[in-house]
Amino acid sequence: MKKWLLILFLALFQIAYSQTSVQDLAVQTWVKPNTNGSATLHWTAFNHKTAITILKKLPDAADWTLVTTLPDTATRYVINAVDASTVYEWRVNKNFFNTNNQLINYGNGYQYVGIKAAAIEWRGHCLVLISKTAYDSLRSEIENAMDNIAGDGWQVDTMVVAEGMTSSMVKSKIVAWHGLHPAANHNLFIFGHVAVPYSGLMTDINNSQTFPADAHTPDHDGAWVCDAYYADVDGIFTDDGNVTGATRNANKNNAGDGKWDQISLPTKAEIEVGRVDLYDLPALGNEINLLRNYLKKLETYKNGNAEIPLKSLVDDRLGYFNGEGPARPAYMYMPPIVGKNNIETGNLITLGRANKYLFSHESSTGSYTQYVNIASTIAFKDSFNAVFNSSFGSYFGDWDNTNNILRAAVAAPGFSLTNCWNGRPLMLFHHTALGKNIGYSVRSMLNNGIESTTYPVLFALGRAHISLIGDPTLRIQMIKPPSNVQTSAIDAGRRAKISWTASASAGVIGYNIYRSTSRYGKYTKVNSTTITNTNFTDPNPTSGVNYYQVRALKLDSNASGTYWNMSIGKPVMVSGITNQVVELVKLEVTLKPNPAQETLQIQTYNCGNSAVHLEIYNLQGKCVQSTAFVRSANINVDLPNGIYIVKLKTNNFAPFAKKIVIVK
Repeated sequence: MKKWLLILFLALFQIAYSQTSVQDLAVQTWVKPNTNGSATLHWTAFNHKTAITILKKLPDAADWTLVTTLPDTATRYVINAVDASTVYEWRVNKNFFNTNNQLINYGNGYQYVGIKAAAIEWRGHCLVLISKTAYDSLRSEIENAMDNIAGDGWQVDTMVVAEGMTSSMVKSKIVAWHGLHPAANHNLFIFGHVAVPYSGLMTDINNSQTFPADAHTPDHDGAWVCDAYYADVDGIFTDDGNVTGATRNANKNNAGDGKWDQISLPTKAEIEVGRVDLYDLPALGNEINLLRNYLKKLETYKNGNAEIPLKSLVDDRLGYFNGEGPARPAYMYMPPIVGKNNIETGNLITLGRANKYLFSHESSTGSYTQYVNIASTIAFKDSFNAVFNSSFGSYFGDWDNTNNILRAAVAAPGFSLTNCWNGRPLMLFHHTALGKNIGYSVRSMLNNGIESTTYPVLFALGRAHISLIGDPTLRIQMIKPPSNVQTSAIDAGRRAKISWTASASAGVIGYNIYRSTSRYGKYTKVNSTTITNTNFTDPNPTSGVNYYQVRALKLDSNASGTYWNMSIGKPVMVSGITNQVVELVKLEVTLKPNPAQETLQIQTYNCGNSAVHLEIYNLQGKCVQSTAFVRSANINVDLPNGIYIVKLKTNNFAPFAKKIVIVK
């Protein structure tokens, strides 16, 4: 960083106090369960003389409730058994003041806390948005990845889009999908080189609200990559401004050029978003091979075969950095998960090749292709074994360029699965401690400062360039699922029998069985108590085809408490059920425009590759047009003006019917 930038930060934040370590800028917290059901919240001693405040909130709340105030010498607080039995987010707060008693900096610790927290069985809807190139080359591997997502409690919807689609065209499809079930939780997993949105009119060294977050002006002015554009369903994005001083043409922002103006999100993000886009990394290899290798290590990790320990790695080359402490977030989110004694410091590449880590963080000066004095993109041609990564440095927040190092870390062999720019604003992942997925954390941080400030940050509060490179459904502490799952219809098709080989993971106490009428649909638990043997008979399967998942169950623990954790379940099918219980899933469809003139655009989301049969009827009940398609189609409707009924039919789904109007 340039000398004038350090001077700027001095002016912006009035940093004038005695702490000199990045650890002084964070509160490292961890939890130990007690035998009576309570839990003790611990934190490192403070090098200051102001009171400590303890606050809590429910996970999805924005605002905190003050619990107590403690003297500056305190290092622990006992959470009673009643509070510990409910998952709360806790905050340990310390502030730094100058001699005029003005707040000039802070050091907070955040902690999810729960004792025997309930397993998360239903997570919501996940749209896997796939580039056509990736889908055409990797169809079977992608469908296996979708099985793993469905096996972790998501209903999986799919869409294949051409690389030539603009970001606004892609977003219209995402918004339509979101509208099918607006009350549910939503997760968007972009796989392949799908349109990358750009947004921002970043410029002006004198304005902290518009200044480029890495402080490189004018060469990094303008618009940055902004997947948050896809996350904010109802926010209004404009394309009216002009900031053109950037060095890279992609950052130059002109009115009407398809790059948006907003630096912060217009409204809160509704969708969790992450992408695996390994296009244009020639230093590491061919895009399809890199995507294939990512899916292989994703499969290994989600099935518990990576065996990642509760350890983290920090390689910090910037230190205190005049009171900003770019590694500050690492010391906030790592201790609540792995514990403060399981954080190693040292060379990111050397240690990341030799050992396995759940999280890593590096802070350095940088470029699009370098962690300066640590690694360049080519270093990730070899194995790298930290699963969840974050990086601070110049240009890292803008990753859509050749041989980009942020994406390279995800493309590496080994077990690296996510990466993000972290520090301006900060990103925290403590939510993952009790079973939340990484996309939940990213959306929580993206929404920070939009309507309220849940997590105070030193710089770039509410900026929309927060993004996740990686699968947003990922979570920690994966258990090995049961193997050799088999199903069969018994008793003349009235019942279904499921059998399996026990999970190889230690501590598994039993299994839960889930059923759906479609491979990627919503699975519902069918056992009333935990199954402790290796077979189960479902007395009431639905007539026709049933899909089952068997998920191993254990009580897991980390530095946030204990929670009931489950393996993923692999879907297995049984057909020939004849017990007359019928439960057909509703086919999820968008159909537009309506009224239509000559072309009807149809998109299905939840029926995978099943053939969809379309019939159009006039009001006299006569079928006037019919065809078949898979996933989506543009149908030419050469029909007279009038009102018609469109009917869609496919296996294992309830028929879909919608009235349309033809107006030419």
